[in-house]
Amino acid sequence: MIEQNQKAWDQKVKTGAAYTHPVSSEAIQKAKEGDWSIHITVDRPVPKHWFPSSLHNVKILCLASGGGQQGPILAAAGADVTVFDLSDNQLAQDRYVAERDGLVLKTIQGEMSNLSSFMNESFDLIVHPVSNVFVEDIQPVWQECARVLKKGGSLSRDSHIRFYMCLMMRKKSGEGSRYGIRSRQIPLRTFQKSRRTAG
Repeated sequence: MIEQNQKAWDQKVKTGAAYTHPVSSEAIQKAKEGDWSIHITVDRPVPKHWFPSSLHNVKILCLASGGGQQGPILAAAGADVTVFDLSDNQLAQDRYVAERDGLVLKTIQGEMSNLSSFMNESFDLIVHPVSNVFVEDIQPVWQECARVLKKGGSLSRDSHIRFYMCLMMRKKSGEGSRYGIRSRQIPLRTFQKSRRTAG
């Protein structure tokens, strides 16, 4: 299934599917000036208040998020961005925008349920568009997210199953419950189980 998905997304880039269109230079320039937004769903941007007031040096993992969209915008806004995706053609879109607009970001090819490229607690924020529908078992994905996310960090994702956007937060030690959510009616059982396993 992994190889099939990789080939399918490589092909989507070649045919110009919507999730493979790089953002414009104009959007990048606006992001550099502080006017930015990203989408991880088709119809609405991620609420701005879900992010830190400043993205300067915030370590962000764009998970299964190639295509030259979220990663470059966040990098232009000042974040330290790593884009991780199964499709090298999708990652090529991020590299294209970075070179075109003078951005610094990292791209790594890999499968979302295996983040062994990263040490524990590597990221402040994980951005995860609608992509986990392409894995057979979601539990390893959440376990890996839990492992690489810093305490106090957050994971912003779109669930294609419920069509809701949510933000799940790993709270710092001593703040009571370790899990929080800003969203509508999204069950956290799977992610919470991952948290208990990871930490």
